[in-house]
Amino acid sequence: MTRPVTDSYTAMAAQDMIDADRASGNEKLEELPVDTLLTRADDYLQNDNFQLAKLHFGMALRKQPDSVRALTGIGLALAREGQDDKAMKPLQAALEVDNTYVAALLPLGKIMRSQSRFQEARQHLETAYKYAADNPAVLTELAITYDTMGVAKEAEPLFRRVVQLSPKQAAAHGNLGFNYFLQAKYPEAITSLAEALHLDKTNARVRNNLAAAYALTGEEERAFALLRDTVGEAGAYNDIGYIYMTSGNLDMAEKSFQRALAAAPRHYLRARRNLDALRQLRAEAKKTSP
Repeated sequence: MTRPVTDSYTAMAAQDMIDADRASGNEKLEELPVDTLLTRADDYLQNDNFQLAKLHFGMALRKQPDSVRALTGIGLALAREGQDDKAMKPLQAALEVDNTYVAALLPLGKIMRSQSRFQEARQHLETAYKYAADNPAVLTELAITYDTMGVAKEAEPLFRRVVQLSPKQAAAHGNLGFNYFLQAKYPEAITSLAEALHLDKTNARVRNNLAAAYALTGEEERAFALLRDTVGEAGAYNDIGYIYMTSGNLDMAEKSFQRALAAAPRHYLRARRNLDALRQLRAEAKKTSP
């Protein structure tokens, strides 16, 4: 059951839209029916014309103050302009009208996660999942939130479902592959990341994740071949060394950093810095060892 929106922001936002419209001399906007205003607003939003989108959503909101579609549209436009704090208000107002409205729950959950408000993000996205269990965007955002919160095991079945729903999307396979990587399921990560790279051969993030998975399963030659094409020989050895170092394999890390220096002795300072960091790690380990 819906109820009228009483949030003061709603009235102020709507009036701002109307004032801006009148200032532009476009009085005819007031004559359009709500459905037409919303349809045009959606088109403007899709084409990144945020000001016109907000004008049309605002007029629709003036005519129909409890329109969750208009409130959500204003929130989405503000979010895509990078104004997350302002975007939250109309999105929350939409949920005051209909707390099951997935189109508002999803962006609000994403904003909460970006602000490290993970429990609130999880709550909003789990509610969205309750009402849209096969929506790939909802599944993905909830799974990413689980990954961010350190519960990758809970995220895995959601990512797997996205792959089932969108088998030709590189991002679906890439997200699942990274989830496997977080769980140290490196063979499974390799399978999913290789498929993602097959679908999107220019994706540097997927390429790097796949190289890391290869390195951590002992397939250093494959890792090197992937990285060399994008960062060169010295860069590839340095990146592999960093992978080993962060995973605790300090001996292999040192070997790789030395190879990076040998490949570019005069110019490759990153490997020198990483070797210094490696030596510091070893010194600290000796201090703490019994």
